[in-house]
Amino acid sequence: MSFPNKRGITLVAVLMLIIFASITVSGLTIFIVQRLSQNTTQQLSTRALYLAQTGIQNALYNFRFEDLTGDGFFSLGQTNIDANNHFVVGGTSADMLMVDTSSATLGGPDPTCYDQCAAQRAACEAACVVSCGGSKSCLNQCRSGCRQAERDCQNICDQLAGTGVETVLGLKVKNATSSQTIWIDRIIVSWDNGGLITGLKLKGCQGWAQNLTSPANADIVNCKLNLVTPKEVEYIKFNHNMTGSTVTLQFVMLDGSMTDVMTVYPASDNFNFTVKSTGKVTNSNLWRTIQARYNVLTSKVIQYNEISTEILP
Repeated sequence: MSFPNKRGITLVAVLMLIIFASITVSGLTIFIVQRLSQNTTQQLSTRALYLAQTGIQNALYNFRFEDLTGDGFFSLGQTNIDANNHFVVGGTSADMLMVDTSSATLGGPDPTCYDQCAAQRAACEAACVVSCGGSKSCLNQCRSGCRQAERDCQNICDQLAGTGVETVLGLKVKNATSSQTIWIDRIIVSWDNGGLITGLKLKGCQGWAQNLTSPANADIVNCKLNLVTPKEVEYIKFNHNMTGSTVTLQFVMLDGSMTDVMTVYPASDNFNFTVKSTGKVTNSNLWRTIQARYNVLTSKVIQYNEISTEILP
């Protein structure tokens, strides 16, 4: 083989080595960059998870702190840890609705008796407007008589109070947050005997009355729950002896969210709320969300898991 041919072969070999080295270096570079990118992504994801957990702990701490001196609550919204890290606490109206079933019982006065007293007072005051014309003093005196008549009627109700085995009493509902009011749209009532539900009323809200079999959709006029203040469920009335029966409720909120089906009678330790928290690092598309369900009566977190919904400010 001639010398020029050997030089050509050597040149080709050198070129092949250069190309191979270039490919190798390029591959290593891509691998290193991807590895660094994966590490960065993992670090940001882990940081977002820690931020979400911080939001949960902060909400639970605030609720328990307020609960020491009154009715507990927590605030919704974004909290900035620093310029680069924040969490957002939130949830649906159903998440914020708390139902205290610990004092549920059968008995007490017939609640419809008091409704009749209130209706009689309203009719009396309407008649006052007609009979007194434009006389303010007459109207005040007439209305005063209507109020006294209502009190007399209520006293009779107290005297006629029986065992009340057809009525579930002692329930309370509450808003867990101080940031917004929530509204109950309707209540789905279920029970396990052949009786009919005849009425349901939350204090300060319009009552509902029909004769329906289980399950019954109590389409109450939207009932507002103000910040923090508990509201009494005045009665859930049936036409059947409810001793030994089980009654469950599911609340449908005005925002479309729904609570879990909960046993409200017999009494149980149900007084829960759900808080959700999204952790996020500024200028990053990564976020993680944690939700926790907390039982106020037992002071325990009864559910804790990650979800795929981002909570926005």
